[in-house]
Amino acid sequence: MSIRVDPVDPIANGILFDVLDALSPADTAEIIYSGLVYGTCFTAKGRIHSGTIIARDMEQAEAIAEARGLGEVVDGLFEGERAA
Repeated sequence: MSIRVDPVDPIANGILFDVLDALSPADTAEIIYSGLVYGTCFTAKGRIHSGTIIARDMEQAEAIAEARGLGEVVDGLFEGERAA
């Protein structure tokens, strides 16, 4: 499978693979604190790319990763502090 990764934005084959990129820093911190963000990674052209998925649990995160079709592996839940 050939994956084309945008050189600037976290987009591969037209898919935004880091959904937090579309949020403000405060919103990002809040959603991470809520326990809904899972980290992912995939390899394209010998380079490892990290991304995120917003999901209610690991099972849903893995289903979303599978549906994206990038060969992503869900690494686990992000942890963070509540935004000030």
